[in-house]
Amino acid sequence: MRCAPTKLLLFATAIFTPAAFAQVTGFVVTSDASNAATADRLHRIDLQSGAATMIGPLGPGFEDVEGLAFDQQSNLFGIDDATKTLIAIGPTGRATALGAGLGNTRLAVGESNAQDPSLAFNCRNELFVLAKNSRSLYRGSASTGVLDLIGSAGAAAGKITDIAFRGEELFGLGDDALFAISTANGTTRQIGAFASGTSFSEGGGLSVDSTGKLWAVAEVRKADLSLDQSAIYQIDPLSGVATRISSTLAGIESLSIGATPCNLNLGGTPAALVSQVPASSRSSILLLAGILLLVGVVAGRRFGALG
Repeated sequence: MRCAPTKLLLFATAIFTPAAFAQVTGFVVTSDASNAATADRLHRIDLQSGAATMIGPLGPGFEDVEGLAFDQQSNLFGIDDATKTLIAIGPTGRATALGAGLGNTRLAVGESNAQDPSLAFNCRNELFVLAKNSRSLYRGSASTGVLDLIGSAGAAAGKITDIAFRGEELFGLGDDALFAISTANGTTRQIGAFASGTSFSEGGGLSVDSTGKLWAVAEVRKADLSLDQSAIYQIDPLSGVATRISSTLAGIESLSIGATPCNLNLGGTPAALVSQVPASSRSSILLLAGILLLVGVVAGRRFGALG
């Protein structure tokens, strides 16, 4: 059944605008939760304490939502891996397939075609989807759900479980490292590896708050593979260092705090982007810095002598 996208995507701002909350608030779906009372439901969580409030069930047909993202109008979208469907999520948590309905992304459906997809909107409200298992980046339509491959299939160097824009920069949450992703061709560069004991290989979510901080949530399993509480982290966008903040609901594979922040004074440059500067240019920059430092030292001595 075809749906009217413009009607589906208008949500209550008071429900979905993160600024309405004093604390840093994120939205998640418990797609892997084993408890039927909490599985496949949209929740709001306090990222600092881990406290969670259930908003409501997604509804039948969407039992493997792997990614969440707000567009620039604070409309919430998700993507269901089981049916390869882009969905709109209303203020009660109810999900609706966009465009032609189930399978609207046109990705192959089936257990052998599990992709663990994630999604993010940039500052121009363009939708990007990354398929973890095929390591491929797509540009998507938020009205039809249809995806178009960017660059070549398998262009991403690592398996990435979620993506998020920070200004114009697209970051990827890898199993064991933070990545920078090119929106031109889907290639990736590693920014930094996570410390031992920090892993997102079971699934997780990545998002950016209004100040530019990177937040992540990791699905955690015990030694017997049963679910444990999910872990919440802050990640340094320059180094990839992840700091654990709190714990929250089990079985989470997604996170979205709000629309991509676009007017940020970010400061610094991610290591992955610095590595793209030609070696000759980097040498020149270092030489110039050395000369300026020497000039400063000499000037300081002269002023000291005058005093």
